[in-house]
Amino acid sequence: MKIHQQIWIITKTIFKAWIRYPENAVGTVIYLGVVGLFAYVLMLSGLLLENAIPYYIAGLTIYGIIGQTNAVYLNFSLWREELLARPIKPDIFLLGVYMGSLLTNALPMLILFGGMLPFYWSTLHIFPTLLFLSLLLGILSSIGISYFFASLGLRFRPEGFVVTTLTFLFSFFCGILIPIYIIPKPLVYISYAIPYTWAIELFRHSLLSTQTLLPQSTELVILLGSTLLYLVFGKLLLMRTFKVIRIKKVIIK
Repeated sequence: MKIHQQIWIITKTIFKAWIRYPENAVGTVIYLGVVGLFAYVLMLSGLLLENAIPYYIAGLTIYGIIGQTNAVYLNFSLWREELLARPIKPDIFLLGVYMGSLLTNALPMLILFGGMLPFYWSTLHIFPTLLFLSLLLGILSSIGISYFFASLGLRFRPEGFVVTTLTFLFSFFCGILIPIYIIPKPLVYISYAIPYTWAIELFRHSLLSTQTLLPQSTELVILLGSTLLYLVFGKLLLMRTFKVIRIKKVIIK
C-alpha cells in the first residue's frame, strides 16, 4: 500500500472517531467561550488595541489549522503498544493523525471565520503571499512540534489533564487568549520560542494589517528557522525514543 493511502486511512479513522462522540463538539464550544470571555475582559480593560472580533477569530482560525499536537500526543499514547510491536512507520502514523485532527478542528474555525467575513470585510487588508506562507510554515512547524509530543505519548499515559493544560498554555503564550504585547517580559520569551506565535502574528497581519512584534521579513525568517529546527530535532527525538524503548527496555509509565 502506498504511503499516501496509509495516511488517508488513518486520517479517516481519526475523523470518524471524533465525530462519533458529541462531547468533542461540546469541548470546542467551551473553548470558544473561554476565548470570548478573555476578549470581552480585554475590551473592557482597554488593553486590546486591535479590532477585537476579527482579531480573535483570525487567531482561532489559524490555531484550529495548526494546533494538532494534542491529538498526536493522545494517539501515540493510546496506540503505543501497536506502534512498538509492529513495523509501522511513525511518520505515516503521525501525519495521518495530524491530518485527521486538522479536519475536525479546522472545520468549525473555518465556519466561524466564514461567518465573520460579511460583517468585517471592510476591515480586511489581505496579503495573499504572506497569508499562504504563514499557513504553510505554521503547519510545518506544528508537525515539527508534533514529533516532540509523539515522543511524550510513547512514554506517558493518555491523561486528559495533560491535553487540557497544554491547550491552555499554547493558547496563552501564542497570542490566542491575550495579545503577545501584554505578556510580562520574563514570560514573553517562551512565546518567542514557539513557532505558532510567529505564524499567528503573520496570519493576522496578512488579513488585518495588525502591527507585528518585529518586521514581517524578520518574523518570516524566525518562523522558517524555528520550523526547520523543530522538524529536524523532533524527528530525531522520536526515532531515539523508539530505539530506547525497543532496545533498552525503558519502562513506560
